[in-house]
Amino acid sequence: MYRKIRVKQGDCSEAFFEIGDYAFEKVDEQCKSTEVYKYQFQIEMSIKSEIDVRLWIEDIISQVKFLTIAPEELRKYIQLFEENTNPNEECLFHDFRTRFIDFAVIKYEVNKEMKEDIFLCGYSMDEKYVYIVVKAFSLITLSEVYTCIIENCLAQDLKFILDEDIRWIRLNSYKVKDDIQMPSAQDKEFLKKTLVSTNFDIFYKIFRQIDAEGFLSKKLYHEYLYRDEKPLKQVSKFFSPYWKLSSSMPEKTKNILYLHDEVPEDEHIDSYVYAFKPGLMKYYLQNWFEDFTLRVVQDMDWGSYNVMHSMKGCRFNFFNNDDENNVREIDLIIEIQKNNCSKIIAIECKKTLSRKEIQMTNKKSKEKVLESGNNIFDAFIHIGCFKGDVEFDIPFNGTREKYKQGIINAESDSYDAPFYAFTIKSIGDYQKKILYIIEEIFKNW
Repeated sequence: MYRKIRVKQGDCSEAFFEIGDYAFEKVDEQCKSTEVYKYQFQIEMSIKSEIDVRLWIEDIISQVKFLTIAPEELRKYIQLFEENTNPNEECLFHDFRTRFIDFAVIKYEVNKEMKEDIFLCGYSMDEKYVYIVVKAFSLITLSEVYTCIIENCLAQDLKFILDEDIRWIRLNSYKVKDDIQMPSAQDKEFLKKTLVSTNFDIFYKIFRQIDAEGFLSKKLYHEYLYRDEKPLKQVSKFFSPYWKLSSSMPEKTKNILYLHDEVPEDEHIDSYVYAFKPGLMKYYLQNWFEDFTLRVVQDMDWGSYNVMHSMKGCRFNFFNNDDENNVREIDLIIEIQKNNCSKIIAIECKKTLSRKEIQMTNKKSKEKVLESGNNIFDAFIHIGCFKGDVEFDIPFNGTREKYKQGIINAESDSYDAPFYAFTIKSIGDYQKKILYIIEEIFKNW
């Protein structure tokens, strides 16, 4: 049975190692134990002594307190506490792979309360680099140490190499497991065709009509899809003809419209229209725009920016509890990096963007992300295929196009976050606008 390490404050009769007020014990995997997180920094700096590394950390993290007089060689702890470790047990010291090790406590604010937590810090040095390995029992604790080290490196113009942004690791820890629905072969082909710029210009006109009416009239089908008396197969292959029938309910003054693939009695040839088949219609309405946005982000030229990570259609609980009411689904998340600075952006993809849609989505972001105290997003972006009643008031420089920008206000000012909103007209338009918004986020936030 695999055994994991749990850390406690105070006396612990089962502890295999103690330091200061902290005790470490081993528990069975199925027990609700604290996760152990390890992270490595490789920093280009000329420090030759382990005590100098410690002094540097004390200097850049004012809220840190070390629990020993000086760092010790790692092998001392391995010999005393882990020399005969069972392979089925998690190790506290073996996996550092540094020459020295230290123990420290850091104080930080979380959810408007001060918290004190322990972390372990390993050091190694060579002619060019200092290697620091941090092990913590909370991602928030690790995040505090990470932020202080990286901000100091940037301020001192020190070059460094990281595993990945700690905030992206934290983001994954808040993810709620879901059953993944895979797109069909037809869905994938449909997405691929819409990503062709010339095709998208035609699809865009058709989508507007589909969203408004649910179908494409015979007249518009021929207008949009026919070239030189022949249908454009790249687009037309996804449509089928259907008979359009209406049934009225006078007592409720309601008309019911439905499409049928069999020829009804007493109907004329002019009564048919064109629409997606039911399976493809479902994909178009529910998932297409998210998949389309992900591919646009992945395939476009970002210039001096790099897309480090992306994830689509995931559900999260930023309160990190079992309350289903706290679960928040986000259409797309991307991490963009430039010059060792990264921004994590939450993107909502809506077919028609309206004032109500923006207000409702911002309300969810406030209540289920910002108010959790675990917000890791630098900004939220709303992207629409079509414009509803939302008013855009800030111009994209050099164009007549406009976007909307505002602030999502949480209870605490420190948890406020910006939001942006815009709509698209073409793939090229999409690429220019999202790049412009990302540049604004890097510039202002």
